[in-house]
Order: sequence, then structure tokens, then C-alpha cells
Amino acid sequence: MTRLLVLGVLVFIALAAFAQTAETPILTVEQAQQRAHYAREQMTGAERKVRAAEKKEKAAYKELEAAQKRMEDAQRAYEEAKVHAEQATQASRAVQAEFDQARARHQLEYQNLKRAHDAAEAARNAPR
Repeated sequence: MTRLLVLGVLVFIALAAFAQTAETPILTVEQAQQRAHYAREQMTGAERKVRAAEKKEKAAYKELEAAQKRMEDAQRAYEEAKVHAEQATQASRAVQAEFDQARARHQLEYQNLKRAHDAAEAARNAPR
């Protein structure tokens, strides 16, 4: 892709140089050398810009890949946290159910204790 861009720039420069030479009178060797030198400098500058753009493109794709990996890692962490939260909710509900059963047993036993205590008090206070 970038090679095609460089080739396109070179062809454009060559065509521009050809168009200029077709319209201008015959140049001296020195003038032709100056123009060729100028065209070469333009080509070299364009080539440097292409390399810099390629380097930026590679860096951007690397950054994109790293961001994609971070996003996938975050998604995995989210899914794991969601599973842990669901497990904790289930465990909490199970413990709550166990607590409710223990409370019901405690209330039943407390009522039995109160009845036994009341019966013992009644027996103690009964006339003999």
C-alpha cells in the first residue's frame, strides 16, 4: 500500500517534470541538474513522510490491539465478578434460610421453656 503511494508520488513528480520540460525551452545541463536535484529532494521528503505515516499507523494498530486485549480482560473480569456475586447471593439466601429456621426453633424452644417455667411456678405456688 505505501509502496504504491511512493510509486504514485514518483510518477506524479516525473509527469510534472515532463510537463514542465514539454512547455519550457531546452534547458542547460546545469538547469536540468538543479531541477532534477529539486525533484529528488521533493521525492525524498515525500518518502520520509510516507515512512513517518507508516510508523504512526503501526503504533496506532499496536495501541488498538492493546486496547482490545484490555477490553477483553475487563469483560472476563466482569463476567467472573458477576458469577461471584451470584454465588454470594445464593450463599447469603441459604444462610438466611438457615438463620430463619434456627430462629423458629429458638422461638419454639423458648415457648416450651416459658411453659415449663410457668408450670413449675404454678406448682410451687399451688396450695398444699
